[in-house]
Amino acid sequence: MRKIALRGRFGVTANHGKDMRIANGVLTKYCGSSVADAEIRVPVGVKSIGEYAFYDCDAVAAIVMPEGLTELGDSAFWDCAKLKRVRLPQGLQKIGNWTFAGCARLSRVEIPDSVTHIGNNAFRNCTRIGSITVPENVTVIERETFYNCNGLWSVTLGNRIRSIEEAAFCNCANLWKLKLPDGLQTVGECAFGFCSGLSEIVLPRTIEHIGKNAFAGCASLLHVWCEAEALPKDWDGEWNAYCDAEVHWGGTWKFADGVPAVISEPC
Repeated sequence: MRKIALRGRFGVTANHGKDMRIANGVLTKYCGSSVADAEIRVPVGVKSIGEYAFYDCDAVAAIVMPEGLTELGDSAFWDCAKLKRVRLPQGLQKIGNWTFAGCARLSRVEIPDSVTHIGNNAFRNCTRIGSITVPENVTVIERETFYNCNGLWSVTLGNRIRSIEEAAFCNCANLWKLKLPDGLQTVGECAFGFCSGLSEIVLPRTIEHIGKNAFAGCASLLHVWCEAEALPKDWDGEWNAYCDAEVHWGGTWKFADGVPAVISEPC
């Protein structure tokens, strides 16, 4: 393999022949510098980053990925404790399970529109990410995908989301801005548990099932606005257990200037 030395933004050279194991378009292992604050540029031609390829590489601060990359494997960057910046290319389709879990300094991720799958626990314990936009082509937020992202305050969900799985946003303590899309069908057990900054939420009429304790421990949650006019039969009997929010059913409220408001009784 031809060796290509590239100078990183922080002055650390990554030698792609010596520092990276690449076979058949898959980067299987990074074995590079232990010098702190390295910027790594994945070479053109890599189509996939394999499982655990950068696992526990605590010197890596930034990663630039090439066009043509389509998949990030399970746990590919798990516990890269000093990773701050990642550039994900258009054309990327899959982010695997636990891919960026434990990247506690990662503060910003722009997920390309081309992504169709984000695995479970993919961003678990990424405590500095402040906002995230889930692309239109993603239909499921897997279990614990954003678990304990307690710096996360704003989430924008694509309109094709049909399911938010168990504990997907559990313990996102600063999350306060969230609109659930029309067409959403399932909210899993403890999906928004302990989102202590969440003050209100609108549940679309399309939701067929909500699991147990979906909003447990949401200490600031004052209002849950349900478009359904009565409790749907497939909502768990304890869907709002350990949550003191007032539940408003359809017909008792309306949007006024885009904000939910109780319909006043005529005098």
